[in-house]
Amino acid sequence: MTRHALSPSHPDTLDAQETLGICLLKLGRPVEALPLLEANLAARQALLGASSTALAGPLGNLAGALSDLHRDGEALALLERAVALREAAYGTNDPRLAVPIVNVGTVLVAMGRHAEAIPVLRRARDLFEASSGADPLNGGYARIRIADALSRLGHHDQALAELVPIERLPPAHYAMIAAVALIEQGNVLIAMGRSGAAAQVFERAANLPDHETMAPEIRQQIADGLAQARRDRLRTATRARND
Repeated sequence: MTRHALSPSHPDTLDAQETLGICLLKLGRPVEALPLLEANLAARQALLGASSTALAGPLGNLAGALSDLHRDGEALALLERAVALREAAYGTNDPRLAVPIVNVGTVLVAMGRHAEAIPVLRRARDLFEASSGADPLNGGYARIRIADALSRLGHHDQALAELVPIERLPPAHYAMIAAVALIEQGNVLIAMGRSGAAAQVFERAANLPDHETMAPEIRQQIADGLAQARRDRLRTATRARND
């Protein structure tokens, strides 16, 4: 069998290049991923044209690298372009819009533009939750981002209300999101000065069946939140005794 090298613009070459860039991102190496993903997008655009819907994925990948490097303004522009490409192809209510839209909202949150992020994230949430399969789970993650943005703006009651439907997810889905949802709920309660309720929420998170197999950073957030809630509760009780 004769083997031939593929050209740099061959679809298989571009797929391999994109996969390598994504792997580097997942390994926390965005500096190395960036030139690969930039070259990949440029090659695909030259091959497919600037208005091709197939560019939405590569645009999102490059935006991920830029966001990891704190170049959020550049990431936002790419993600908004990805949304525009899919809207032009599928209309404004197609579930295929949900991923780039939620990514736009996530970058806006990272930029501190919480008031702008909330309607964007709500749009993504509604698209996810109107779909089937794993999309309602992604809708739950969107709800957590919305709650965080609301709480940062001081709308704590709205943030708590945003989290309530997450507990109505199918059990298999809820198990995948429970820890992150409870952490957000506990943090909102701390921000409201409800340290006793927050401690109960973090204790619930610490007692989840999969606690020992959670990512270390999630376990640490639970431990830190519980410690903070207990300190605040003790401080409140001490002040009450002294008054």
